[in-house]
Amino acid sequence: MTLSGVLEHRSAIAVAVRLTQGVDGVVEVINKLTYEIDDTHGRLASRGTR
Repeated sequence: MTLSGVLEHRSAIAVAVRLTQGVDGVVEVINKLTYEIDDTHGRLASRGTR
């Protein structure tokens, strides 16, 4: 399964991938998600890419 699109927060990407991996029948997750705000480093910064 391929995930694509733009999420608001970078931290949500890992959640989306993990949830998708848990779906019965999914054997591979290809992550093409991007984000608006990098909230993973303690301060908020707009990036727009992974």
